[in-house]
Amino acid sequence: MERSQSERMVRFIGSLLPLYDMEYGVDACRARQLATGVTLDVVDESAADEERGLIQLRHPGSSETWMVEGRMLATEALKQYVDLLGFGMPEKARRREFRRMCDHFAFKTGAYAYMEWEDDQSEALVLAGKVVRALGKEVAVSGFKSLLGLP
Repeated sequence: MERSQSERMVRFIGSLLPLYDMEYGVDACRARQLATGVTLDVVDESAADEERGLIQLRHPGSSETWMVEGRMLATEALKQYVDLLGFGMPEKARRREFRRMCDHFAFKTGAYAYMEWEDDQSEALVLAGKVVRALGKEVAVSGFKSLLGLP
């Protein structure tokens, strides 16, 4: 039997040790965020027109539950996972690892994480920063003004 998108997402997020852990029951699986105890449960979307990969969250000690899109939750979980395991790595390497993990998430679940961690600087900005550091602020500003035709 094929797993639902919700179950694939809960299983993926639950595999992000040491941030999450999995609990397997007779009928279903559940992930638990180890730092807070929040549980992530599979949502049955079989009656829905379209599977959205919803996950039900429950805070420990509360009967209140809420639903979130699994890919939104997965994006944040992947960021935390990469930040934890990439501690001390250069920012560029951590971004590469985040993209790799997002690709892995898509392969495992059929859904795509939000790629909002895309604040790479363009080559022009990096070059401009090097020019400013090499020539000094006044010389660089004067050179940029003349390039733009400003007085």
